Amino acid sequence: MRGLKTIAAALVWMAALSCSQRLLSFENRVGDCVALFFTKAECPACRSVQGSVQRAIESGWAIRTLDGAREKSLVARWHIEKYPTVVLIRNGREVDRLIGEPQFDELARRMLAASSVDSIRVLSPSSVASVVRGQSPSAAVPLSDVPTSTNLALTPASHRAPAIERNRSEPRPPSNPAEATVRIRVDEPQHEAIGTGTIIDTFQGEALVLTCGHLFRDTRGGTRILVETFFGGQPRTYNATLIDFQAGEADIGLISFRPEGVVPTARLMNHREKLNEGDAVYSWGCDHGTNPSRRDSRITKLNRYLGAPNVEVYGAPVQGRSGGGLFNARGELIGVCYAADNELNEGLYNAPEVVYQQLMRLGLNRLFTHPESGEVAQAIAAVPPTVAAAIPDRPAPVRPKLTVLFEENGQSQKWEINDPTPELVQSLQSQSLRR
Repeated sequence: MRGLKTIAAALVWMAALSCSQRLLSFENRVGDCVALFFTKAECPACRSVQGSVQRAIESGWAIRTLDGAREKSLVARWHIEKYPTVVLIRNGREVDRLIGEPQFDELARRMLAASSVDSIRVLSPSSVASVVRGQSPSAAVPLSDVPTSTNLALTPASHRAPAIERNRSEPRPPSNPAEATVRIRVDEPQHEAIGTGTIIDTFQGEALVLTCGHLFRDTRGGTRILVETFFGGQPRTYNATLIDFQAGEADIGLISFRPEGVVPTARLMNHREKLNEGDAVYSWGCDHGTNPSRRDSRITKLNRYLGAPNVEVYGAPVQGRSGGGLFNARGELIGVCYAADNELNEGLYNAPEVVYQQLMRLGLNRLFTHPESGEVAQAIAAVPPTVAAAIPDRPAPVRPKLTVLFEENGQSQKWEINDPTPELVQSLQSQSLRR
């Protein structure tokens, strides 16, 4: 009898272990399979399966969401007849597809089965973001929430961050993308994340760098951020401070550092100008962490993917170019690199509207408007609905405001940020507790 109890206990333990292994494989393992999720706005089943797709993305899988009504060429290319349909791709070829409303377990199981065996890896919760950070073939466009409101664009100048306020009559220097490009190193506990950024403003000895947000998603208290400049042929390294970032539907961030002397900056495209498919553009980035290099290209598609406004450019970027700037023929910044689509050999960039919204969170409208001519109101009116939802057009309830006080090189600094993201608050709280 005792022997039977022992066998029964063993079987229960084995069943529990098997269940645990299945959960581990679904929740923590990803491979090189890429999914295309074809949906339509009027499709109830599509909305139902969105939860499973979102959970897969949060687990580290690469899934693109495509509107079948808009992307007819891709619908034809992948022979989509019913909605929702999820096409599983490896090495540019379809290996499986799911039609209907798959649950997360089924979707994850099929994506694991469609991945090559040597590509499957176990991800810790803190390393899921590296799928995007590395801009590997599985780089994905995140589909999490963004802040629902920002009021700082309408805040009086006296309430803005004094460290970056500039006399509006002071002429801005010409745009210099090549020398305004910097390399960013984020020292995380398990590895070093390397990306690119662009200096977009300087004031009172402080330089502001625009980059992507996912570089900082895993930062904790004490995380060291370094900025390396290359202008004048003399590389220099500086400690940097994280100011603000978003790593959800919008993937964008800002850091600052105090350089020695004057540094070049890149000018932003004015909000009244528009991008067009086919426009000649070029980008700057640090391929695999090397010194910045230029790539010439053209815009292939505007807002192909649902969510925050995005720009697609021919030629997939490699690891290290995340956060690098995209520029028009006049050298004005028009986007920020956040992912690669290796299947289509294209790079994905935050559109100008995402950059504008991020800067408005800090009251920096002057970088893309002329406030004295009334362009601030025009800029807000021109922002598309996906971003405009974050800008009130009437008196609104008081929203959370984060005031950050810190000391850098013996000088006190102050930043005020409306509607800080939970990730930003957590990161800053961790840093303050460590100090």
